[in-house]
Amino acid sequence: MAFQLPASVQTNNPVLLHEWAGPFTGANATAAKAAANAYIPAGVRLKGLEVTLIIAGTPAKYWYQNGTTDGDLIAIGGGSLTVKDEGSIVEAAATILNFTGAGVTASGGSGTATINIPGVEPVITLINLSASNYSIDAKGVYFVSIGTDYSATVYKIVFPDPSNFVDGDEIVIINKDTSNGLSAAIDTESFYPFYQGSEKRISNIPWGMMYTFKKYKVSSGVDNWYCTPPTAQPTYDINLVVAGDKVSYTIKTNGIYTVKTNTGDKECVVYWPNPVDHNGQEITIINNTDSLINLASWASAPTAEAWLPIYNTKTESTVRYLEMIPVNSTYTFLSNGEFWYLKSSYPVITNITDSSSYDLNGGNIQLPHAGIYYVVADDAENYKLKMPRGEDFLGQSITIINTNTTHPLKFDLDNSDTSIYIRYNTQLHEIRIAGIVTVNNILGTWYVLDGQPY
Repeated sequence: MAFQLPASVQTNNPVLLHEWAGPFTGANATAAKAAANAYIPAGVRLKGLEVTLIIAGTPAKYWYQNGTTDGDLIAIGGGSLTVKDEGSIVEAAATILNFTGAGVTASGGSGTATINIPGVEPVITLINLSASNYSIDAKGVYFVSIGTDYSATVYKIVFPDPSNFVDGDEIVIINKDTSNGLSAAIDTESFYPFYQGSEKRISNIPWGMMYTFKKYKVSSGVDNWYCTPPTAQPTYDINLVVAGDKVSYTIKTNGIYTVKTNTGDKECVVYWPNPVDHNGQEITIINNTDSLINLASWASAPTAEAWLPIYNTKTESTVRYLEMIPVNSTYTFLSNGEFWYLKSSYPVITNITDSSSYDLNGGNIQLPHAGIYYVVADDAENYKLKMPRGEDFLGQSITIINTNTTHPLKFDLDNSDTSIYIRYNTQLHEIRIAGIVTVNNILGTWYVLDGQPY
């Protein structure tokens, strides 16, 4: 017996045919979804239609959430997640993210997943400046070996064009030379780095020091490398105890220099660097031996004295340059980016003993500054002592002790410069045997303040 239901009659619980609900199998989500979309006709699809997929052996519930097109078939509960590789879609509606790669870890619990992606290790490059310049072409860490000295050709580090880097990119340079105290030179003719706005350049990295450089674009739109040098001062032990009549050392960078001389009557010379390359930096010279240290500029200086430190300016047009460091003395100099200056205007010589004295038997001696001097007079009386310019030491005093017990101490009197005279009645020519005298500078003239010179 057969009967026909009216068209308006519907079942209480409609059930979709199992063949449209799956399961559909695939090696991955994309393949399983493709199988489902290929099998389910567009005419039977509807919003909310649930489909079972078997993805690599694991069941998953999908549904046509927002429509009936192939792309509307997404995982239930996870929402739509689009995975891209540098902008290109890898998975339009992924449900599982599998993180791989060295050091990458994923963990989860209570509904929260944590993905740990460690920072990229910097590239470490070894640089040898013994034979040629080295041009940096990428960010990273560079260990520099010098392998030469400044009597030979100086090879340099050449920085890359900063416009090829993004803001914040770093170049780290470590001068690993710890044996001979040489600094790593930087080419200042190309894309050299700055350390004070866009005004001051860095030309050297001292031995054993690490400098970090970062690329930034300033408000004017110019790309530059910038650096804040370390506050620590490198230290150097300079040995001028060598054969020959003249020994020398060339300072290349800031730092503390302990100079050992003990060379008798040999001339000890320290060549001074360009103050432009060392704005705001200091150089300290420690002379803890018995010989004077003469100062000189590099041969490439604009004038003979241009880079020597200034210790007194009488007028704007009269500049006095320091030309020597006394025995047993420590002097500190500061660069303002244009000149070197004594950090103390009137350094005083201290810790002078009979065993650490100026010996006139080796030649005439120019007193460089105010202070206390033990002087050994020349037995043959051929060599003399010369006072410094009185106009440079207003209000300062000098004490001179003649430690010779057989001969007086003679003064070198230059008639063309009366400011070196010592006034004592007329002028003081000598200090008696084992004599002591203190002179004071009043309005540019030296006067005997105390002692018995005759």
